[in-house]
Amino acid sequence: MSFLEMSGIVKSFGRIKALDGADFEAERGEIHGIAGANGSGKSTVAHILAGITAPDAGSVRLGGTALKTGDVVASQAGGIGIVYQESQAIAGMTVAQTIMLGREPRSMFGVINEHRVNEAAAVFLSKIDMTNLIPEAQVGSLPENDVKLVEIARAALLGERVAIFDEAEEGLNRPGREKLRGILRMLKDKGVTSILVSHGAEFLLSLCDRVTVLRNGRKFSTVEASAVESGELMMLIGEPAAKIPQIETSPGVSAREVPSLGLSLRGGEIAGADISDGQVKTDAIRALFGAEPRMIGDVSIFGFSMRMSPPGGAVRHRVGLSPEERKLRCSALYITVRKNTAYARVEHTPIRAGGDSPFAGMLGFGKRSDPMAETLAAASEIFEPSETYGGRSPADLIFKGVDTVIFDEPSRGADESAKSGIYALIAELAKRGMAILIFTTRKKELEDLCGRVAEIRGA
Repeated sequence: MSFLEMSGIVKSFGRIKALDGADFEAERGEIHGIAGANGSGKSTVAHILAGITAPDAGSVRLGGTALKTGDVVASQAGGIGIVYQESQAIAGMTVAQTIMLGREPRSMFGVINEHRVNEAAAVFLSKIDMTNLIPEAQVGSLPENDVKLVEIARAALLGERVAIFDEAEEGLNRPGREKLRGILRMLKDKGVTSILVSHGAEFLLSLCDRVTVLRNGRKFSTVEASAVESGELMMLIGEPAAKIPQIETSPGVSAREVPSLGLSLRGGEIAGADISDGQVKTDAIRALFGAEPRMIGDVSIFGFSMRMSPPGGAVRHRVGLSPEERKLRCSALYITVRKNTAYARVEHTPIRAGGDSPFAGMLGFGKRSDPMAETLAAASEIFEPSETYGGRSPADLIFKGVDTVIFDEPSRGADESAKSGIYALIAELAKRGMAILIFTTRKKELEDLCGRVAEIRGA
């Protein structure tokens, strides 16, 4: 009997069957990977173990004892911690409050002692070599890289028996990924079972003892990581490596200057920015889109100042942004795909005849049409973006009315097939004459997609 066993797990979301009799097992102290294409059920397995999703059928046993499913408290009490693919951190909480949530030191009357919370967090952060995180700092003030590290630290604290990392390497810069590797080694030494859910074949094989491949909601195979190569694992997953298309563009003559980044963009060109410092990258992107009042140097872009301009100003100047945290910052997850695609191109116009209601014209729905949006909506009108798979949100794909697009980690959370689609989209946008600026930690994307790359090491 294995330390962790999942047997015959079935789970459906509406008409989508995420798991169809899936089995999974892992040993104590093992680093076990879960691989598969988008929609194969990887994250659903993680969510069931963490207690946030209850299976429709099947059982879970941990250490020989049945685990109560669909109960986050029971999973945490059982020593299970998780890093979710999409950030769950609350901006208004401190680093210490986030890490210690549910395990706060309290007085004899049950009152949380914030001073002791900060002390306990500092001690734990020192143990896992994350002293760069300040316990009193607000999570909302941190770059995406450090927010992810805070969530990794919390999973390591809660994961006394099982620690789950769902695409935890996504959003981390190179030093951040090394910290993740160090934590995984530490957990292994302590006898904690670590489960890595990832699209990255090389990442899994470099860290895991074994890897289980899911296909169509079922276990397809479990292999020893030392016995297979990256290409062989991709064959088991059933997907070829992502294809970066041949990009033949004719850059225009009109320059779009980004002085503080040393970039000059032209229509039809794909340029890249390689920034290892997560804070610098976050500030640069937010400043370029007008979402950050704090500026880096003398940032101005496309001939207008962003110093006082909110995001609406960037939109008026035909600048589009696909942020790193796409589900959180680019979509409304509980309305339909049709409305999300409409919001991406909404125009506030006076009331006009022809709408379905007096408010239709004001909201911009009226009789406006877009073939791409309508095609997409016709296929998936009843689904909410939170129920879709593939690592892409509909709002990412609608760049109507813009001539410059900023991509932040465009392939984050995407499998190889989805990456191919994203790369094809970027190439098509450039072919149509748009200026593309890509921020990514993936060297291959910079080398293969971008005609020019600016390497930024500080500000």
